[in-house]
Amino acid sequence: MGAHTQPMAEAPQCSAWCTAEFPATGRRRPAGPRHTLTLPRGLSPPQVLCAVTAGALHYLYLASFTWMLLEGLFLFLTARNLTVLSSSSRNRLMRRLMFPVGYGVPAAIVAVSAGARPHLYGTPARCWLNPEQGFVWGFLGPAYAISCVNLVFFLMTLWIVKTKLSSINRDVSTLQNTRMLTFKAMAHLFILGCTWCLGVLQAPVMAYLFTIVNSLQGVFIFLVYCLLSQQVREQYRTWLKSIRKQKTKPESYTLSSKAVSDAS
Repeated sequence: MGAHTQPMAEAPQCSAWCTAEFPATGRRRPAGPRHTLTLPRGLSPPQVLCAVTAGALHYLYLASFTWMLLEGLFLFLTARNLTVLSSSSRNRLMRRLMFPVGYGVPAAIVAVSAGARPHLYGTPARCWLNPEQGFVWGFLGPAYAISCVNLVFFLMTLWIVKTKLSSINRDVSTLQNTRMLTFKAMAHLFILGCTWCLGVLQAPVMAYLFTIVNSLQGVFIFLVYCLLSQQVREQYRTWLKSIRKQKTKPESYTLSSKAVSDAS
């Protein structure tokens, strides 16, 4: 009765993430390298996946708007100098400036947001930024700022082009190219993301207009930078000519071999 009893060791308090270390049998796994997946406290795997999706969308949207800003700046500089950069000089500019800014700045914003308030990525209704504590302004702030800046670039570009063309030749405005310039100018409203300013208006009609107008951005990018681009059309012509030459070579070789066989 007076014997001293050894107290029982407490069972390890185990949560869902550590079941790989303490199986249901109660036995520990042998010593050695073990790989366990530690999830954030209080989050299930679907919630973690939703938060990762929200972070990825945050980065991709910010990258899109940053590239819109760079395109607006490039358009303004091109209009001011009335020059078209060659492909080699544009590639150098993209490597030195556009790629680091276009992908680095959004990554920095997302890194700061995720480091400060990671629990606000994802909501019970959707995988997006949580509006609590103004966290959603981590996207809305840069997006609307870039839209306003691009709108200023767009208006300044129109004014510069109009002034310089009218000073060169007064009849330029009456030429057939005016329609093309007007269409490209209107298309750049969509390409530069200026139509995102409609999102500020809370009327239901504006919500439908905002959705329809911004869904056409990819169409206008294809029209302006592919179908209406002279450089792209020339590349397509060169590509089609090379395909035709490759098709005509086997036919000419077949006819010549047939003629030789008939002559023999």
